[in-house]
Amino acid sequence: MPYGRIVEVFVAEPGTAGRNISSVRPDGRPGISINFSIDHARKKQPGRCVLRLYNVSDETAEAFESTTSIVRVEIGYEDEGTFVAFTGNPVPGGVFFQKQGADRVLHVEAQDGGRRYRIGRVDVSFSEQISAQTVFDEIIRQTSYPRGEVDLATALPFVRGYVFSGMARDALDEFVGHINREWFVRDGSLYVIDARNAVTETAPLFSSANGNLIGSPNAIKIDKVRGIEVHALPVAGMKAGKPFKVESRDYNGFYMAQEVSYRGSSYDGRFEVIVRGVPR
Repeated sequence: MPYGRIVEVFVAEPGTAGRNISSVRPDGRPGISINFSIDHARKKQPGRCVLRLYNVSDETAEAFESTTSIVRVEIGYEDEGTFVAFTGNPVPGGVFFQKQGADRVLHVEAQDGGRRYRIGRVDVSFSEQISAQTVFDEIIRQTSYPRGEVDLATALPFVRGYVFSGMARDALDEFVGHINREWFVRDGSLYVIDARNAVTETAPLFSSANGNLIGSPNAIKIDKVRGIEVHALPVAGMKAGKPFKVESRDYNGFYMAQEVSYRGSSYDGRFEVIVRGVPR
């Protein structure tokens, strides 16, 4: 059974050493108390993270104020190590102190790929027939998105060329609409895959025998499709788009994660991942 929660938050402006805020000090004593609420979805809207950091310094708060800063959240256990649950940028107006009894709590809101989503623009012009791969390469070049998994193998070409000038998110909407794909951003990287497929990654197992299932899975509907909701101990790499397997009394099989949420605190209460998926 996992032992000893760890929550670590790293924040840095690109090219700087940055600052690390940890719930455990190097000598093993308790560090900063940290609450987290993280939501990823297989949708174009950026994933969201809300942190509450207790009794940190003004200098620490200032590190989060730039919307170009990178915020990385790692969670896990002392005997298993941590994994990255979120990477993103602070949102404008999303960093401020709140008073909670005797505590001074820093509220931080960040979005996965949020800065590129808010301000990214492209100006693309191809007057003759062009492949989907070439159009995508140009969008990537202009936005500087790192590539995640991209499936363009059977994508139809743009027979009349392709012209677009405007927000990158709108260009991507138009692009995937033409080739019957969907796009989303995960850990700052751009994914373009068939809506019927999961990302080609190893499926984690959620089961009582595996020691990570919390309670019993529930039947839900996701966009009018029958699906499943699973509560479990945090699992490394569990993000939207990933396949997962469930073994329980009422559910057995593989699913595709449409929504993944992490909820918890470094000191007590919840510490879990919530996965909502549809049959694969």
